[in-house]
Amino acid sequence: MDNHGDAEADTGDNEATGNDSDNDADNDQEADADADDADGSSVASNFGEASNDSDGTATIHSGDATATGNDSTTNVLQEADVDGGSFALIEQDTDVDNEGDADADTGDNEATGNDSDNEADNDQDADSGDGEDNSVAANFGSVTNSSDGTADITTGDATATGNAADDNVAQVVNVEGGDDDDFGFVLVEQDVDIDNEGDADADTGDNEATGNRSDNEADNDQEADAGDSDGNTVATNFASTATNGHHRDR
Repeated sequence: MDNHGDAEADTGDNEATGNDSDNDADNDQEADADADDADGSSVASNFGEASNDSDGTATIHSGDATATGNDSTTNVLQEADVDGGSFALIEQDTDVDNEGDADADTGDNEATGNDSDNEADNDQDADSGDGEDNSVAANFGSVTNSSDGTADITTGDATATGNAADDNVAQVVNVEGGDDDDFGFVLVEQDVDIDNEGDADADTGDNEATGNRSDNEADNDQEADAGDSDGNTVATNFASTATNGHHRDR
């Protein structure tokens, strides 16, 4: 009697990405007071802001995985009755093979909360020209990248059973003499061979969680030219450039 089984249960090998975007924020400003022929003061100014706000959440919850290669119950009864006679040859042979292979997997998951590509650019050019009095050229710029991400992986239970066998073998020979209790020869041969083999693999590991894997770039390019005024000249740039990245891995 041969019992063979092969089972595989898999709730893993999942991939989740909360944010895979490509974001680009550009601010391009040019101010020209055109004061070359002005009699009074000239002012050229720019107020600009370029910002990116990127967030992402990736969550993987895999269920339970249960695999059983072989779950068998084998009951064998071999019974022989011998009642008298001059010669009896009794041969009882039982061969039971139980084999199972089970693989349960809830792992091999990859979660990425934020895998975005963010770029914020601020380009400002202020030219006040050549006035006869005061000349002011000013740029006020702010460039900000804010990137956040959360990745969460929760794996279920993985249970693998290669072989679960319940084998019961009974070999019985009943010998009784004849009416005159004259019995010659009885030869009894009994052989039992039981093989149980199992291979089980349960895996909940090999998981990768990345909260924030974004690529962020913030650029601020400013140029202020107050010109050649007969009075006071002021050329000023005010800039703020920031890149903020946060991540939460679980």
